Amino acid sequence: MKQVKIPDDIPNGKHYLVIEFTKVTESSGWGTENDTRVLAPTIYVTDNHDDWLQHIGAMVKGRNAYHEQVPYVALKVEGKAKIETQIKVA
Repeated sequence: MKQVKIPDDIPNGKHYLVIEFTKVTESSGWGTENDTRVLAPTIYVTDNHDDWLQHIGAMVKGRNAYHEQVPYVALKVEGKAKIETQIKVA
């Protein structure tokens, strides 16, 4: 699977996504007592069903640095939405 870094990394046709969530610390700049732990998404994409299933299997077996199950969402996508706007000059 390929990590999505820009919107163009996502194919227009049928594809499979895995969104993994990892814990990160948002620093307030005022010391650790004011820092916030949040979940940050990392998106992976493929057009191969077997690669998708293999990635999910690795997620289920794997653990993060805190020995916790990595939260994830797996999606089968039929196509990417495309919005077209018609401009009319009067």
